[in-house]
Amino acid sequence: SWSTYCEHGMAESQVQRFHWNESLPGTPKRLKKVHSFMVPEEEDASIHLDILDDTVLLRIFKYLTPLPDLFNIALVCRRFHELKNDERLWLTVSHRSTQLKLPRTYPSLEDAVSSSRPGDTIVLEPGKPHVICGVNVRWPLQFVGGSSLITETQLVCPGGEYESGLECWASCRIAGLTIRANPLASCLSHHKGRLILESCALRNDTHPLEHLCAPIRTSCDSTKERGRISVVETRIEGGAKAISCFAGERLQQVRVIYTSNSGCVFWFEVGGKALTDDGPMK
Repeated sequence: SWSTYCEHGMAESQVQRFHWNESLPGTPKRLKKVHSFMVPEEEDASIHLDILDDTVLLRIFKYLTPLPDLFNIALVCRRFHELKNDERLWLTVSHRSTQLKLPRTYPSLEDAVSSSRPGDTIVLEPGKPHVICGVNVRWPLQFVGGSSLITETQLVCPGGEYESGLECWASCRIAGLTIRANPLASCLSHHKGRLILESCALRNDTHPLEHLCAPIRTSCDSTKERGRISVVETRIEGGAKAISCFAGERLQQVRVIYTSNSGCVFWFEVGGKALTDDGPMK
């Protein structure tokens, strides 16, 4: 009864309503739960989604599409913004068989990308290098290294001539990763959307024909595709140039710092029509 629950110190909003089930004549009456709550009218205004704990909210958020639903949810309040970035909503790439039993965990980056949704974050486990070759990214995604040291999380592209590790056909953010490519391959190919590189390391192996190499290649015309490249605190090694721009783009706001430990660290933007169309630019 209502008084029994109140004697145990339970709030009225926590008590479920029951009614008698008399659908079968001659059978004893049974109590049946109804999912609605008995809440006095004066307390209706105080009942809202924020009373749920983080675990329950995350289970709900998993059913939402990251883009745009979760991004819109993050605008509601600070708590929802923090939950939107919770690692339990991320996809994981792991080589360990024990980890593969966990939900949202995949053995390769290609599997994780194909199972992802627009706006998802994919975290790559450090340790053993992840082999990639021509992984096409067709919707906005974020790739994050699983360690604070970029050298511990590596993507290796053993592809042939003019192949790329990642083919970006949509906006991407890549952070905390080391990407290595064979001499005549490239680490990244940018075709469309916004590409952001933060605290990464890109490296092309040495080759006699390294004047044909570039760790980053872009075929995107920012005046038509609205695509730009932003490079922030990223080490780029190998090749005759850091980036090859075939669409007549130009580098802007270039900053380079040389350190004895890390080599050349770059900050620059790529976008805007170049003054000349004589070919690839450094």
